[in-house]
Amino acid sequence: MSVWQSLDHLFEFAYKTVHAKLIRDRQKWFEPVEGIANMALWWIAEGHQPTVEEALARMRRLTESGPTPEAFVFSLPFDAGGRPF
Repeated sequence: MSVWQSLDHLFEFAYKTVHAKLIRDRQKWFEPVEGIANMALWWIAEGHQPTVEEALARMRRLTESGPTPEAFVFSLPFDAGGRPF
């Protein structure tokens, strides 16, 4: 889990650096959590430190409801005001 200031910066890091190889090989690094999305994006207030429990809840929300301002993916993002990009 990590915190970024923009979706663009996160996307660049995740998919255009050596990190992309780690994502492709994620089976070596991560145990799957059955029945929930393997990642979720959401906006946080400045200074807030999200918890693992919060992340799991967001991943469950994404699985159950699809992309919403509370939990979304790169392909269907929302801005910090909750509006679709």
